[in-house]
Amino acid sequence: MPADSLRAALKAEQNPQVRYTLLQALAAQEGTAAVLDLAQALSSDGSSLVRAVAARTLMGIDAPEATMALGAALAGDSDRDVRCAAAASLSLHHRPEAVQELIKAAGHADPEIRKHAAFALTRQPKSRAIIKALDKLQRDPDGEVSARVKAWRKSP
Repeated sequence: MPADSLRAALKAEQNPQVRYTLLQALAAQEGTAAVLDLAQALSSDGSSLVRAVAARTLMGIDAPEATMALGAALAGDSDRDVRCAAAASLSLHHRPEAVQELIKAAGHADPEIRKHAAFALTRQPKSRAIIKALDKLQRDPDGEVSARVKAWRKSP
């Protein structure tokens, strides 16, 4: 199906499971050219399932628009799973904007979001700010969060 037809079907479709399938098909067909479609779905789709799929799909697209969309979702999406997917996806976005949002998320009240931020920060090129955030996360009161950082520090 041509990309324009996929985009039209995506806009018209009511079923979130079909929308997520259409979004994946569009991304598979268009690759980086689908970044704006994915960013739009991540920021405004009514289904958290579709937003989470958009976030995971943006992981592999190295474009500033993808990083910005993921950072916005990490900072402000109402759904925990979407925020966690955005944090994990930012692990492969080695841009200052990604690091900034991940460091903010490292201080989030929800330990699940902190755990995903810790994972992503361990995959970023190390800077003073990242090391400082990881040091704080290693002392996190949630055992899973601190264990994530401790395991990374022990790995070769």
